[in-house]
Amino acid sequence: MDESVEVENQIPVEQMALSAVSPQTITKMKDILDALAHEDAIKIFLYAKNGITNSTEAIKALGLTQKRFYTRLKLLLDTGILEKWEHGYRY
Repeated sequence: MDESVEVENQIPVEQMALSAVSPQTITKMKDILDALAHEDAIKIFLYAKNGITNSTEAIKALGLTQKRFYTRLKLLLDTGILEKWEHGYRY
């Protein structure tokens, strides 16, 4: 078996059409990935599938402290992954 593997159509990063992606889009993508880099934020995001109508209940169900919950929730809200609405938080 040949140990060397040739990858066809591999384009160096320098040659990718990054100019087609605006700096604002790249910044937004970075912010979203930064927010989701925290396990607690992913838990909150997944928990919000049907909306979060009771933060106290969510905090208890997720096993988080209030500070950790609201810190991560703020990141999700700031990036637009979640939004606040009249009954709580949702996608």
